[in-house]
Amino acid sequence: MYLPRTKRPHTASLLISLLTLVAIGVVTSQALAAQSREIVGVPTIGSLGIPRTVGDLMLGEKLHPTIGKEPVMVPDHESDEMDEAMRNNPLAPRVASIPALPPEMLTGYKRDKGLGAQVFAPQTVGPNFTAATLSGKNPTGSFPPDCDGAVGPAQYIVGVNGRIVSFSKTTGAQDGVLNLSTDNFFNSVRAGIGTSDPQVRYDRTSGRWFAMIINVSTPNLVLIGVSDAASAGVITNATVWTFFSFNIATLMPTISNSCFADYPSLGVDANALYIGTDNFCPSFTTTDGFVVRKSSILGAGPIVVTAFRAIGTSGVGGPFAPRGVDNPDPAPTEGYFIGSDISLFGQLDLVRIANPGGAPTATAYTTITVPLSATPIKVPHKGNTGAANGRLDGLNTRLFYAGIRNGQLWTCNATACDNTGVVGNNTRDGCRWYQINVPVGAGAPSVIQTGIVFTPNASNVQTDLYYWMPSIAVSGQGHAVMGFSTADSLVHGADAGAVGRLASDPLAAMGTPIALTSTSFAYNPASDNGASRGSRRWGDYSVTTVDPLDDMSMWTVQEFCNATNSYGVRVARLIAPPPGTPSAMADVQAGQSSVSVSLTGTS
Repeated sequence: MYLPRTKRPHTASLLISLLTLVAIGVVTSQALAAQSREIVGVPTIGSLGIPRTVGDLMLGEKLHPTIGKEPVMVPDHESDEMDEAMRNNPLAPRVASIPALPPEMLTGYKRDKGLGAQVFAPQTVGPNFTAATLSGKNPTGSFPPDCDGAVGPAQYIVGVNGRIVSFSKTTGAQDGVLNLSTDNFFNSVRAGIGTSDPQVRYDRTSGRWFAMIINVSTPNLVLIGVSDAASAGVITNATVWTFFSFNIATLMPTISNSCFADYPSLGVDANALYIGTDNFCPSFTTTDGFVVRKSSILGAGPIVVTAFRAIGTSGVGGPFAPRGVDNPDPAPTEGYFIGSDISLFGQLDLVRIANPGGAPTATAYTTITVPLSATPIKVPHKGNTGAANGRLDGLNTRLFYAGIRNGQLWTCNATACDNTGVVGNNTRDGCRWYQINVPVGAGAPSVIQTGIVFTPNASNVQTDLYYWMPSIAVSGQGHAVMGFSTADSLVHGADAGAVGRLASDPLAAMGTPIALTSTSFAYNPASDNGASRGSRRWGDYSVTTVDPLDDMSMWTVQEFCNATNSYGVRVARLIAPPPGTPSAMADVQAGQSSVSVSLTGTS
């Protein structure tokens, strides 16, 4: 708020203080009310699953191919109006990071190894390949791709609007196993309606793949495919997928048939699947969380789902676009949803799920105060011929992906900021990331660190590089990788990039971003001129995941401009930092009952 200088500054200061106290009181009372409630879920028993072999699925693609069809715009219910009514959390600090760091350490931290200040990237790029495109390689035929994917024991599987396809994770080459439209993949359960917003996960605790998507009817269905146990996580022509579905409106307690559940998320742990949605009935009203009992879908079924309604409410509070949280722990005792607050910038909201593998219970949301964010600026890009409408959609302050391990939850979102990484006189977009300590069962979550990847410089011009569409993951070593999109108006078209940090780096610091692609093409597709929403769509998802075998290398899937007026979906492996190099050690004589051995190494 700006108040002009007057002859009565003390009165103005008192007014600001009173307004702030009132606002804090409102926020605090809402938070206390939210934390005092507990929601007892009602598990609903659904239908049996429908089994299909990969061979059957691929035959369906051969009989009903998608190649050659005109690109279609995937329905989208969200708009910028959802952020326009938001307020700033008066408790949220207007800072770039916690703890405070100079801007050059937030993006471009240099590790001094005695050779002067040099950049040592925590990860190096391994296989780096284009997985799907609008109308060329593995065509999606859809605007936007909403790219998602996951890595398993031997494969990387990409799921985007209009296409699901598998690759060798060793070489990045297509393995010829899965390559079909999402409509054909989910054909047995989609009720003849088109599909949107795919999610793919590999679950190391069960050795299964999970694929999830929605159809676009009103009310709509959530569709789930599960690979069989016999395949042990390696998808072949003989792998059997079992498909399930549930109607978002008819689960107890029911909601109106006029509702459409949009922007689904998927989190997986040893007990359950966690699916969060935004409800449009027909305008945005609430957010829901669905807990799918995992044991119910590892065989023939029937599927068992518990709906938690209105975990967030428009104009009141709670998580917007709630993310189901991935958790590789083999024996977790609770699950989670997390999202940016519906009403307040600078606040995240966490919902705990107790007994997720049985009859689940949900706590209402717990508030987490974080640095102030702002609606991302629509992104300029080199070669744009559509003026303001031709910019790329920066979306809003939603979270994109969330994972937890050892009680530490990692997630990120995009925000407008200035040349110091602070929300204020905003001239660019940055990717803010969070590490949050989450005590099991009770206790307030706390921010361990949060930083922002952005373009720092001396002048606050509007032509610097933008970062948006981020997703972050942390390895078993404690190192982190974040992938994102980048663009600016003068030099760079829309590209994919990544950045990393070592567990030993100072809190809130990130290394120097690396480019995963380097486009020379302009993105002005005639089928998406941006007139309906004031910008061209650039998708709703990106994801970064950890290799389940080594628990160290990480994979990210991002969008870029692969050809004139076309997008591509880029997958890259970020190889883990090498282990220490052992020094020479003398042989140990055999036959001894015990012996002490010392081995030193250098890193």
